Amino acid sequence: SPMELLPIDTAWLECWAGALRATGTLEESKDIATKMGLHLPPPNPFIPEDLSLKPAPADNPVVPQLLSVESGVSIFHRQDDLFKQPKAQVTFYIYSPYFHQDVSSYLKTALWSNCVEEALQDYAYDAQIAGMGYSIQLSGGCLKMALSGFNDKLHVLLEAVTDKMVSMTSVPEHIFGIILDTFGDDLRNQAYHSQPISQAQMRFQDLLNRGSSFPALELLETLPKVQRNDLDNLCQSLFVDGAHVEVLALGNLTSNDAKQLSNKLVTGLKLTKPLKSLPYRAEAAFPTGSTLWELDSADVDDPNHAVMMKLQLPEGLEDEMHVMLLDKLLGAKFFEILRTQQQLGYIVQMGATVPLKL
Repeated sequence: SPMELLPIDTAWLECWAGALRATGTLEESKDIATKMGLHLPPPNPFIPEDLSLKPAPADNPVVPQLLSVESGVSIFHRQDDLFKQPKAQVTFYIYSPYFHQDVSSYLKTALWSNCVEEALQDYAYDAQIAGMGYSIQLSGGCLKMALSGFNDKLHVLLEAVTDKMVSMTSVPEHIFGIILDTFGDDLRNQAYHSQPISQAQMRFQDLLNRGSSFPALELLETLPKVQRNDLDNLCQSLFVDGAHVEVLALGNLTSNDAKQLSNKLVTGLKLTKPLKSLPYRAEAAFPTGSTLWELDSADVDDPNHAVMMKLQLPEGLEDEMHVMLLDKLLGAKFFEILRTQQQLGYIVQMGATVPLKL
């Protein structure tokens, strides 16, 4: 066997034997443990204390409703009356002109948000043990912060996250190194080693969308210019020109709970200046007729190919719902005929997307 069983160190055994021989009071046992350098972990701040269910209103709406729009915050809320669990999920969508001011500002925001999430690993174990979860990422033109778990401690988790965002005025060297390496690897894989279908999707997004991201190649070219000290006090710079927050609160939360959590976010991040208008986001309109676009793969060693067809329909809620229903009706059949029966490709799918809007 490659394993070798070694005897336990005698000094270690003697230390533990001293603690185990304590036959007196609890205080005597604690004194012995303290002298040995032993102690209990600090209390987990995320363990719920109130597991009661809050009664839903009699006229509870079917879908989330807009509670209020004031001071740059829009709150959408629906209290759960189906699953009946003492849990909730709150997602904050924070918009700021800084995020997409240019490629450099986008990179700084993305790196900074990843660094904050890495720094929050101090709370990760306690939060996971307590059934709580969180994430921070730059996505879809906004900084998205999602919190989930027992509603009794969501405010504690939110306070921990916002405190870390504000207090991290300088990113530690080791955290920046970890995030920079990971971020760079992801960009290189995205730009040069993606599957052809993924490349086609990315190039379509680069061509059509404005205000949500930048092409991977542009990000990769700019990445070496971003230094650690560029992220110093970035939290203040992100919202210096104002911010707008959209909140989606679902679960065992009343409307007042949703408002209190929103106020805690605004206070914690010092979002005192609302935006006069939302940052520009839009999807380009296709030209009349059809357009054929052929591109060489960025990965010269990949022998695979991809064909993607995109149809653009008139914008409107009714058309969007019809397209989604059509996708549900034909999606499985599309896969069965082209993939299973005709075997025209390994990746075969049909889907519907909603266009970007202001």
